[in-house]
Formats: sequence, C-alpha cells, structure tokens
Amino acid sequence: IMENAVPPSFFLDPSIGRGPFSAWCQKLRQLKYFVLVCRWWRDVGIDLLYRDVVIRRIGQIPALLRSLEANAVLGPMVRSLRIDCFVPRGYGAVFEGGLNQICAFCTKNTRLVLNNSTEGGLLELPKIDGSILSSIVDLEIGPGYPFPLVISLLVQCTSLTRLTISFQGFVSPDDIPTTHFTFLEELHCTCTSEGNLLAVISTQWSLPCLRRFSIIHHAKNISDMDYYSFLEEHGKNLTYLSICAWPLDKSDWLFRHDRMDLQRFLDLCPSLNHFAISDSYHKWGLSHPMLEHIDIWKKSDRD
Repeated sequence: IMENAVPPSFFLDPSIGRGPFSAWCQKLRQLKYFVLVCRWWRDVGIDLLYRDVVIRRIGQIPALLRSLEANAVLGPMVRSLRIDCFVPRGYGAVFEGGLNQICAFCTKNTRLVLNNSTEGGLLELPKIDGSILSSIVDLEIGPGYPFPLVISLLVQCTSLTRLTISFQGFVSPDDIPTTHFTFLEELHCTCTSEGNLLAVISTQWSLPCLRRFSIIHHAKNISDMDYYSFLEEHGKNLTYLSICAWPLDKSDWLFRHDRMDLQRFLDLCPSLNHFAISDSYHKWGLSHPMLEHIDIWKKSDRD
C-alpha cells in the first residue's frame, strides 16, 4: 500500500534547482511521515525511505555515513545511490573517501548515478573500489567528465545491464578502447560530440545482449549515416529504438530531413517492437513485421 501511495523515483527530478516543493521533495516528506506514524509503519517506511538515496549536498555524505555506522540494518536497504551534489574546492578527498565508505555499507546497492559538479566545471570522477563497481548493474554518468576517466570506470563495471552516458566534445577512436559489455541490455546516450561516435562504438564495444537503445543527439550536422554502422552491428536484437536528433543549427532541419531513411533503420532491426523518432524526421508508410508502437518526439517551443 505504501509503495503505491508514492510515485516511482524514475518520474522525479531530485535536483536542488527544482526547489523545496518539487514532486521529489514532496515524496521525501511523505516517506518521512510514514516512519513517524507508529512502530509497525516505521519498519516498512524505513525500508522505502532508504531504498533510493540521493546526495544533494556534500554535507549529507558524513551525515549519511554516521547513520549507516550507527545502524547496520540501514546499509543493505539501499538499492540506488545518486550523487547530485556540488563538491567545493579542497573537498575532493573528503567526498571520495566518504562515498567509498558509504558504498561499502550499501552491500545490496545495484544502481549508481554520478552527476556531481565542481567549481570551475573541471569534473573528476571519484575513484570507487573495483569490488563495489563490479556489483553495479545500472550505471548513469552525467555530462562533463573526462572521457578517459569514464572509460576506466566502465571497464570495472563487469555486471552492467543498463548504462546511461553522455558524450561531449570530439571523441576519436583512440578514446574508446575495445570493451566487452557481456550483460548490457540497455544503452542510453546523450551525444553533443562531433564525429561519428556511433561508428566508433559499433566497432569498439561488444554488446551481445543489447535490447534497448536510445540516443539524444545534438550536433551541427546530423544524417542517417550517423546511425547505420551502429544498427548494422547491434540492431538485430533490438526491441526498442529511440533516436531524438536535434541539429544545433536550426537552419539545418530541412537540409537533413530528406536524408533520414527510417525504413532502412527498421530493416536493420528485425526484432524491433517499439520505435521513437524526432518529429522533424518522422515519415509514414513504414513497414515492419514486428513493430507495434511508434512514438514521435516533439521539441519544446521553449527550447
């Protein structure tokens, strides 16, 4: 009953910018009320409260660590850990050390989101023990991290089934080593890099179990050639494909519109069940023996 009384976490944005009356903050207050009702409600409510932990301020790291040290029951309740805080200059070691200690207590955690920010925008990925990373099955890495550090972290996540990642700037084939993602079923990308990144991934990443792929693509020039090599290599087992492509130059919409051969996308994905595409590229008259759902992404007028 309590689980159905609050919205799922994946619908909510925990960022501080949303303010104290955001849907996420309202859910958090509701979970705290559950714990305060009575002893019987507390036993159930405390599990819901610690199931999805979000660090929004660096001061919450020592506070959470004290709670985990004081009560050994709390750590195994954590299933998702999201780091969404600002790390001031000089606090890097404290941040990294505290995060590793927290992860060590959360023995059943399987989801990790790294989206911290720093002064000056020079982001450093925290060094996390390899034994912790090997148990993560759902990893999300926010934008702005140096790509070599991202790759060094990814190769330690040997159990990944879901990866959400952002690519920025120019990415060359030398930046992406050969990597085997044995169990990865979902890959979700946001790409603002120049060059054919997907062509590099298609040759450098082994994705034998990939079933769901989505990309939000911002670039000066976008054409269907950017996706063919990836779908030729990894499209045969896809059941879900989403391509949300927004050229940075608005004058480029019509120039690229007629070059997007969606039927060829479908032909490269024989198992596809669900297809989503940007509104400026969609065309009717498509055919596919397995396709049941088509979604059209609409760009907000405020963008």
